[in-house]
Amino acid sequence: MSTPGDPLPADDPPCVPTCDGDAMPVAAARALARRLWLAGFAGLPASWAINAWLFRDATDPVVASTARASARAAAVAAALVVAWALAFSFGGPWLVGEAAFNRLNVGGWDLDSMGLRF
Repeated sequence: MSTPGDPLPADDPPCVPTCDGDAMPVAAARALARRLWLAGFAGLPASWAINAWLFRDATDPVVASTARASARAAAVAAALVVAWALAFSFGGPWLVGEAAFNRLNVGGWDLDSMGLRF
């Protein structure tokens, strides 16, 4: 196994650099990049940001493409969350409607009836 900064011996498989300077075999990097990409669609959009950060210097075209797509998806997800938070916080019932505001406002939930007591 090589250390960061050392040239790779000729018998090592092709590798992809990661954010910390270590090299990851191309097959493993492609599999991880794909899993992180799909995890974003499974309700974990932070995995897109992790994928983009982890493979930001990727030399493999498949991994680099997945990292760029993850960066774009993370930016869109962050923009949507910020827009929703601002609309809900500053617009309140006037912007989202009284019924939607009351349904989504966690401050009005009866946590005791849900079995959640703090």
